[in-house]
Amino acid sequence: MTIIQPGNKKGIITLTIIFLSVILCLLIGGDVFIYNSIVDLNHNINVATGEINKTEVENAELKNKLYSLLDPKALESLAQSHGLEKDKGPRYFQLTSDKELWAFVSRP
Repeated sequence: MTIIQPGNKKGIITLTIIFLSVILCLLIGGDVFIYNSIVDLNHNINVATGEINKTEVENAELKNKLYSLLDPKALESLAQSHGLEKDKGPRYFQLTSDKELWAFVSRP
């Protein structure tokens, strides 16, 4: 006697197709997630690069202002406008011994 089971092989094939379809969907979803992450990262890099360039320009402008303020000619004209004059023979504070130095340093 022969027993015929017509749906047995179709059940295994159907389960295999469903399993492979689920794996394929997961892989496609993962690829979309990775692609979106890369696009977001590139966008953030471009934004950060723009901010760096803007900061470099502001830094260069501040340096130009500083150099113009510290220009010797500008400093001399500023000193003359405040009534200061250049001392050609300055005398600096000099200590003759270490004892005087510590006395000077320790004063409140």
